[in-house]
Amino acid sequence: MASRITKGEWTIATTAAGIVDAAQWGVDLIPVFGEAANAIADPIIGILMVGYFWFRGVNLFQKPQRVLAIILGGLAEELSLEVLPAWIFDVWYIRSSVMEEEAQMAALEEQEMLLANVPNPPLYRDGVRMPDAERTRTINSLPAKRNDNNMIINMNPSNKNGIRVAGPSHTGSQRSSK
Repeated sequence: MASRITKGEWTIATTAAGIVDAAQWGVDLIPVFGEAANAIADPIIGILMVGYFWFRGVNLFQKPQRVLAIILGGLAEELSLEVLPAWIFDVWYIRSSVMEEEAQMAALEEQEMLLANVPNPPLYRDGVRMPDAERTRTINSLPAKRNDNNMIINMNPSNKNGIRVAGPSHTGSQRSSK
């Protein structure tokens, strides 16, 4: 599932994470209440962040590094006593991971589109264009034999009369002389 988060929304999410980090740092300055409030807020913020990304089309569980970033962000908040701005780093890491994934998907889609637009040259057998189902075969897959004049003689079972296919000095098909 592709992310539905726009560049502007990523900016808003990063700014919101920065505001949450600053608010947690400010609340932590309040004696006793601040530490308890932050201890309760960190898991709630982590769950809200996972839910936000999930609803916006970012599958955190597709890449274990993304889940690990959220978990380590919560641990960094707890262990640093809310001094490190870990939530903003989580949003930044997930954004860079999603942008990298989307760039890879766009490159793959572009490559597939380029390959799909390569025209298949018409393949001819005995001067008659082959049906589309048979066009997928390559000329090398057709059984062929060269005669003494280095002309290709088609050995196709449906061609029992040995019609020659164009060779180095010959540009048409004609019956071979036996």
